[in-house]
Amino acid sequence: MIRSVDGKPELSKLVPNDARQPQQTSHEKPAATQQGDSIELSDRARQLMRNPELAKRQRIEAGIESGFYNSPEVLNTVAQRLLRDLDSGAASGV
Repeated sequence: MIRSVDGKPELSKLVPNDARQPQQTSHEKPAATQQGDSIELSDRARQLMRNPELAKRQRIEAGIESGFYNSPEVLNTVAQRLLRDLDSGAASGV
């Protein structure tokens, strides 16, 4: 299992890579490549930046639709985490 610096499981492996890539819309212009670079964000991108929970939910939904979560590796990781959470809940008397 991949762990982050603080020792907690790294969740980014459970989100499909292609779902994390920002998609260019008709409102966006490509970033300039000269000195003084700039970038314009669509209204949708700004909304997602203000609400990271919404962005996370949409990444997960995209993963479900694409079948990403049906892979044996992801299913195994999710099952292990569920069992760990159930075990820790039983140990604490929840």
